[in-house]
Amino acid sequence: MSFDVVDLSPLLGTATLALLFLAVGDRSSTLHRTAYGLAVAATAALYFAWRIEETLFPAGDARTGAWPFIVFAVEILGFFNGFVFLVMMSRAPRLAGPAVEPSTDLGTPAVDIVIPTYDEPRDVVDKAIIAALNQDYPRITVHVLDDGRRDWLQALCAELGAQYHRRADNAHAKAGNLNAALPRLTGDFIAIMDADFAAARNFVSRTLPLFADPGVGIVQTPQVFYNPDVVQLNLGIAKQWVDEQRFFFSEIMPARAQWDAAFSCGSCSLNRRAALDAIGGFPTDSITEDMLTTVRMRKAGYRTVYLNEALSLGLSADSAQAFFVQRERWARGNIQIFFLPADIILNGSLSLAQKLFFAPLYWVTGSAATILTVLVPALYFLFGLAPINGGGVDGALSYAVPFLLMQQGYMVWISNGTYLPLVSPAIQIFQSFRLFPSVLAGLFKPFGTAFRVTPKASGRRTPDMFTAVAIGSVWAATVLGLFMNAFPGLERIPTGDFFPMAVFWAMLTLSGLTVAFWIAIPRPYFRSSERFFLDVDMVLETAGARRVVRVLDMSTGGAGLAPRDGVPPGGSAVLVLPDGTRLAGELIAREGGSALAWATPTPTAYRRLVEFLFSGRFSASPLKADDEAGLYRNLFRRVWE
Repeated sequence: MSFDVVDLSPLLGTATLALLFLAVGDRSSTLHRTAYGLAVAATAALYFAWRIEETLFPAGDARTGAWPFIVFAVEILGFFNGFVFLVMMSRAPRLAGPAVEPSTDLGTPAVDIVIPTYDEPRDVVDKAIIAALNQDYPRITVHVLDDGRRDWLQALCAELGAQYHRRADNAHAKAGNLNAALPRLTGDFIAIMDADFAAARNFVSRTLPLFADPGVGIVQTPQVFYNPDVVQLNLGIAKQWVDEQRFFFSEIMPARAQWDAAFSCGSCSLNRRAALDAIGGFPTDSITEDMLTTVRMRKAGYRTVYLNEALSLGLSADSAQAFFVQRERWARGNIQIFFLPADIILNGSLSLAQKLFFAPLYWVTGSAATILTVLVPALYFLFGLAPINGGGVDGALSYAVPFLLMQQGYMVWISNGTYLPLVSPAIQIFQSFRLFPSVLAGLFKPFGTAFRVTPKASGRRTPDMFTAVAIGSVWAATVLGLFMNAFPGLERIPTGDFFPMAVFWAMLTLSGLTVAFWIAIPRPYFRSSERFFLDVDMVLETAGARRVVRVLDMSTGGAGLAPRDGVPPGGSAVLVLPDGTRLAGELIAREGGSALAWATPTPTAYRRLVEFLFSGRFSASPLKADDEAGLYRNLFRRVWE
């Protein structure tokens, strides 16, 4: 069939339906979420029916070969993971955390806030300790668990008023560190805050009332970050785009909670001591002890509740090195849990849906499907390895493109500003080349992998050469294939039939590869401390004057003042915090106005500054994209710079 007589009605119908959901679909409605999911599944079913009938076993076509069947098999595995995702997201979560009221049933039980540490610098761990001690709940004890055996940390704990613990060895890493401290903890509840997370002032008072239900073993809250992650930094879109984990914590975990399938994420959680005792402490069978703790507690009759409120601020993985250490640990740990049959496969406390949600489907299928997807155009144009045995433009426009359009429309709609068609698939490409070998190793040898601590923001940001070379090679091979087939005598494939769709597929692939490549290449980043967005009035004292100024942002290094207040740079000044704390500094020029760079604050002033910034009142990173035009401008500037 020639291109000009192709029936475009399936494509137009799908586009209309996708736009309708984007315009009037209600994400808070289970009916709407289910309907959109069914529409995606229906277009997928039609696509796979077309693939089987016309592209695997086309009538009158004797072409055979293993490659089309390999491609189809990986597509099926990928769609199975996608179908499980559609089921998971079909139930509408609460758009905010559940109403939490003080519980008279609990009284005021003692709470231990535990901060496991290993090699974090002082300017990271001191924020975690100060914030933990600043809770508005009366009965707390803060415990710092030091697997690095550092004398300066012991002295810091004594100075601030936290309990300090060290052990003789590092057996079983974080889980072993927590277990070693359990005999010395006396609280009825245990809050876990990683060393790079600072709890909001109301963390305990907001999470504790949910334990009025005696069946609750863990209350998990979202992890929110105050520094840009590797994607935001390297693409130069930190002000317009959310951190890479926001879709998971803002949308996926609330949906999982509606299936009673939320799980502990290690940090930012409150745990019932009795539930931990019932399972023998924190499990050491997996390097992701947090998820395994949830599964073991379920068998003991306790569940995990997800409170979708930002009650802490932490450091995200701001380098490719940190990103991959973190993701490889998650992937290997999730696979390890699946290879513990009593915990997932034979766990009678889990329904079939819950078992699928806890299975490592994403890790096992995601990298393989992504790598194959980006390799197909290069292999086709260079070696003539067609991914299909037949089919053409008409079939692709009737089945493949509608499926792609519907799937991407669904992701944009369900994500509520935390998924972007160009950026989000590029992140998947970026992580797949490094994760795929780790996933394969985990499948063949799931155990025996050491726990690796995620490197904290150290300022050491070097290119990830393996990822950059892998992505760059596929990009170059795809461009070479397109170039060769543009000239008579060099072409490897006929220009009819599937050729136009192959070119379209190649262009999409090149776009994703280009963005993914730049994620692997670090940009210079000079900020020594992260700014929190304030936009509040404070008193500023200068020589002979006292005035109220608008403070736009603040960090542990200084404060930015609104240009409209006309505070000239030069000279010294004192800014007065709402609690009366006085912070002295020098007025310097910044962005058309002025800023105050702190002089070295006293220990007491620094503590009050940290308490103020990390109280939970302020944010340092957007939680949803709200300037997509600016985002694309910055993205294209980064790609073509």
